[in-house]
Amino acid sequence: MKRGWLGLFLALCAATPLLAGENEDAVCLKCHENLIRGRVRHDALDEGCTACHEVEMQEPLPKDPDVSPHTTRLVSEDPALCQECHDVPEYPDNAHPPVEEEGCALCHNAHTSAFDHLLRDKPYLLCRECHADVLILSYRTLHAPADSSCASCHDVHGNPREGYLKASSPEMCFECHREVQQEVLSRYSHDPAEEDCLNCHDPHASRDVHLLKAYYPEGPYAYYTPLRYALCWDCHDAEEVFGESDPFRTPLGKSLHRVHVQRKKGRICTLCHSPHGSDQERLIRRKVPFGETGWILPLEILPSGGGKKQCSTACHEARSYSP
Repeated sequence: MKRGWLGLFLALCAATPLLAGENEDAVCLKCHENLIRGRVRHDALDEGCTACHEVEMQEPLPKDPDVSPHTTRLVSEDPALCQECHDVPEYPDNAHPPVEEEGCALCHNAHTSAFDHLLRDKPYLLCRECHADVLILSYRTLHAPADSSCASCHDVHGNPREGYLKASSPEMCFECHREVQQEVLSRYSHDPAEEDCLNCHDPHASRDVHLLKAYYPEGPYAYYTPLRYALCWDCHDAEEVFGESDPFRTPLGKSLHRVHVQRKKGRICTLCHSPHGSDQERLIRRKVPFGETGWILPLEILPSGGGKKQCSTACHEARSYSP
């Protein structure tokens, strides 16, 4: 014969209230053992159920086995209860709305979880419940931190910075991208890169390579159209680059940018220019890749006399131009 609630509790404890005596947690676990099963366990469980819960028996005890014989409530409201143990900084002027409006339980399980920090789901999936417009998983390129844990870059509870960032860009980006930092710190730096990586890159996901905010050719060569260089034309004037004021021109005034770029197998800007910085003027690289195997060719800008410069590269013999 199936034992009902009444029989169960009479067998477990001889008096009320239900949680009384040394084995109160064992009594709870007779029905709630599933709450302590999980890879990550809340330390508060070591304090016992009554550290967070108050339990009151119903009088008289219900005879229906499907009706709980007791009611429970938290000893104080979330998040005040959690803050008794967890020192979470408060930012009243820039708190993450879920923390301020919904409480800790919106993102965290109170007992156990399969995920670190007692999260209810994988971090990026949990954040996508509100930020699906930012973490677009179908995009071609995903930023590795955004694809694993938003907390790599953001204080998820809040902080005074915009977007709850742990540090400002580009300093925070340099923590992972040391090679880029060295380029930006070169003698000649690209102003947008020195100012903020987000001028050119999306920090979460992009339809294009390298998390770029607009289309840019992927390989070293591309048939020229203005759309393919939309990212560059946000700052640079195409008429100046390819026109009479082009600083990279022959002594007779022919635009060498046009010669290199506006052709069927045009050279992309970053084949010769570093997008971040260089020790050569006009962000000219020291080395450029050539061919499908990426054979590295030297590239050097030298004085040529009469105020002219000389482009010395393995692509062709050294040639002078007017800066």
